Amino acid sequence: MTIDLHALTLESGQLVQTMQQDGDEIQIRELDNVRWFHFNSPAIQSAMSLSQPEKLVLPYARTMLAGFMFQPKPTSLLSLGLGGGAFERFFHAKFPALKVQSVEMNPLVIEVCKQFFKVDDTLHDIWQGSAEAYLAQSGDTFDIIFCDIFSHDGVPRCLSDNSFYKDMAARLDKGGVAVINLLVKDVDKMLSILQAAYPEFDTLALIDTPEDKNIILFLVKNATTPINASSVKRLAQDLDVDMPLLQKLIRFIPNAAQQ
Repeated sequence: MTIDLHALTLESGQLVQTMQQDGDEIQIRELDNVRWFHFNSPAIQSAMSLSQPEKLVLPYARTMLAGFMFQPKPTSLLSLGLGGGAFERFFHAKFPALKVQSVEMNPLVIEVCKQFFKVDDTLHDIWQGSAEAYLAQSGDTFDIIFCDIFSHDGVPRCLSDNSFYKDMAARLDKGGVAVINLLVKDVDKMLSILQAAYPEFDTLALIDTPEDKNIILFLVKNATTPINASSVKRLAQDLDVDMPLLQKLIRFIPNAAQQ
């Protein structure tokens, strides 16, 4: 399912609710069976189909599922950045046995998810705090980590900090993969992120999503490649995503530290 992102603005559709807390403001809006919200900016933070809330409607979110090509049978997943709860709804519907731990820094976002985006905290374990704080203090490990976090001015500082990736690698099981959504504005910022991650992972790859400006970064602790074509086809059916296309779009990044 796709939506016209250009149609979702601070002026379009119907204003459902405005919520404010400690200087933060969230606007929840609806248009043509889609509910979305803005958080302190015109950028869309998350969107949900009202008739099929379990669907991933934003292109970057579907692209992040390519991480399953590196770890096709996960039993646990860490979701850094709750957003509108899109991954929580999706995985609960698709893989109810998958253990999902969610982390969200802003309590207002958690409240918006519970009130307007069908996130039931009796079904989803939500830890309130920053992504870097959770990675540093947790003793749990996961097969997959999804990281979808942003700061007010774009990319959070932690994504250019090697200690963040050291802690992230420690939270991954053997063969685990971290999948990071990036919205970088220049090459220097992208290089700072890659340089920070390089020492902790043997495999780095990315997809420049064709439908928007996001870049999805994949970090795997061991040297690896995506699973074979027949398995990708089965995975595409399970996740309802064009995995063969995503496999073609994946670009591996040579790791000079490992050469």
